[in-house]
Amino acid sequence: LSIAGCGGVDSGGTGGSSAVGPVSGLGSIIVNGVRFDDSLALVTDDDGQALPRSRLQLGVLVAVDGSAVSLSAGERRASASRIRVSSDLVGKVQSIDAQNRSITVLQQTVRVTSATVFDDLLPLGLDSLSPGLTIEVYGRTDPATNRYVATRIEARASSSFHTIRGRIDSVGSGAATIGAAVLDIAGLSAAEAALIVPGRIARVRLQTDTLRAISAATGERTLSDSEESFLEGRITRFDSVTSFEVDGQVVDATRASFPDGTSTLGLGRRVSVEGASRNGVL
Repeated sequence: LSIAGCGGVDSGGTGGSSAVGPVSGLGSIIVNGVRFDDSLALVTDDDGQALPRSRLQLGVLVAVDGSAVSLSAGERRASASRIRVSSDLVGKVQSIDAQNRSITVLQQTVRVTSATVFDDLLPLGLDSLSPGLTIEVYGRTDPATNRYVATRIEARASSSFHTIRGRIDSVGSGAATIGAAVLDIAGLSAAEAALIVPGRIARVRLQTDTLRAISAATGERTLSDSEESFLEGRITRFDSVTSFEVDGQVVDATRASFPDGTSTLGLGRRVSVEGASRNGVL
């Protein structure tokens, strides 16, 4: 884990806080070391549809908007006003590699680690999975290895559509690739097709059991404008140690401090970044 801390930047922003990362604790939710009181928060999915608070479980990827962060009993705390839940894959398990602790879903390799959380319907973890089972995967893409690293896996009832969220590798005539998947994007609207750009992260809804796209949206998990922002994820674009993206979020680190140094920073590295976010830049 490489960490880049805030370098005292005055954002001139809107106040409050925002965070993007996996839920690492409950009793309220803990995201990137901040405990957010979620009792009055609006919880939604990526499409803005309301979700019950019960969907806030360990390992779920969320984007949180909240109040200013305060220190209480040595813990950073804030009140969440909105929480957006965001997964990476919804589809059927195609294959399981128990020896290498990985599975294939929608032609994507998903790595299961000791930190991956499985829901109660999968009590044996990886051993609970079988080909043909529909699951939802929360995690982050690792562009250095072209695979996903799961933070949580849940069993899902059969769905009328599947979903893939990932970096677009290439675009051709009526087709686009994400990892090993070749998506048929011929049926997308012009506005949706404009989001399918090599190097960018898109969220594509697919017909069940096919790779034919029925809709597309941006898949970037971005921070809201705030004085205190907290981001945890993998570097998905790396220009230099002061200019990179984490899971699609632009990071300007020209005035940041680097407690762990900069020698290990690079594409695919997992980092935690704190600072002020404004106009789409942390």
